Amino acid sequence: MTDSAILLFDTTHQALKGEASIIDGGFWCDVVPRPPDAMTALCGLAIEIHASDLEDVRAALGAAGIPFELYKPEVEAF
Repeated sequence: MTDSAILLFDTTHQALKGEASIIDGGFWCDVVPRPPDAMTALCGLAIEIHASDLEDVRAALGAAGIPFELYKPEVEAF
């Protein structure tokens, strides 16, 4: 999916609670493995969402007190 955003979490509990909050908010999400180059996240799970839902999902997770980080892939310059 090219218009997706990946959310990273510090714990599995946060990721699963985040999934429930996103679904309860009426948004699509999918639990996926943490990208291998996402060194800042401690949890092995990540959540994929539609990029167009990012601000609403950010608000829902904030209201639920669930911290996350937006995954930004490393891009090598040549």
